[in-house]
Amino acid sequence: MFACFWLALGAYAAFFLLAIISRVGASPSPQASFHRLHLRASILYLIGYAGWLLRRAGPFDILLVSDFFIGLFFYFAFHYAVVGPFFVIAQASVSTSLLSIIHENGGKAIRDQCLAAYGGGRGFAFIKEQRMARVQRMLGWIIIHDGKYVLTRKGAAVAKLTLFFLNLWGLRQLGSAPKERMCVATDKPRAD
Repeated sequence: MFACFWLALGAYAAFFLLAIISRVGASPSPQASFHRLHLRASILYLIGYAGWLLRRAGPFDILLVSDFFIGLFFYFAFHYAVVGPFFVIAQASVSTSLLSIIHENGGKAIRDQCLAAYGGGRGFAFIKEQRMARVQRMLGWIIIHDGKYVLTRKGAAVAKLTLFFLNLWGLRQLGSAPKERMCVATDKPRAD
C-alpha cells in the first residue's frame, strides 16, 4: 500500500523538477502551463506503477487496484490542494505582489511606489481592465450592452453561487461597493 504513496510522491517530485527546469512560469499562460505539465507528468506515476507491478512478480490482488487509485489520488490531490493554489497565489495575488514590491525596494516603500509598480508598472487600473476582459471574453460571464456590463446566464449562475457561499460562511466580498453604485463599461482602456 505504501509503495503507491512513494511512487506518487516520487512522480510529483519529478514533475516539480521538470516545472523548475522548463521555467513553466515564464510561459504566456503560466497557470495553464503548470497544470498541463502536471497532467502530462502523471505518466511518470503510471510507468512507475507498471514497473513496480512487474518487479513485484506476485499474484494479482484486488488491493493492487485500490493502491493504484490511492496513489493517483494523492498525486492529483497534493497538486490541486497544496502546490497549485500556492503557485496561483505567488503569481497572481495582490497581497504577495505588494510584498514583493516592498521587498524589492529594500523592505520599505511609499504608497505611490507600490501603486505605480503593481501590474508590471502599469498599476491597479491595468489589472482591473485585464480581469474585466477575462471575465468578458474568456469566461463569457458578462457582455457589454448600451455601455453597461450585463451578466450572461453563466455569469448570473456564478454570481448566485458566489453569493450563496458568501452568505453561508458569513463573508463579505472584498471590494464590495454600496448597492446604489453602478458599474458602467467602456470599450476603451483607462490611462493611469
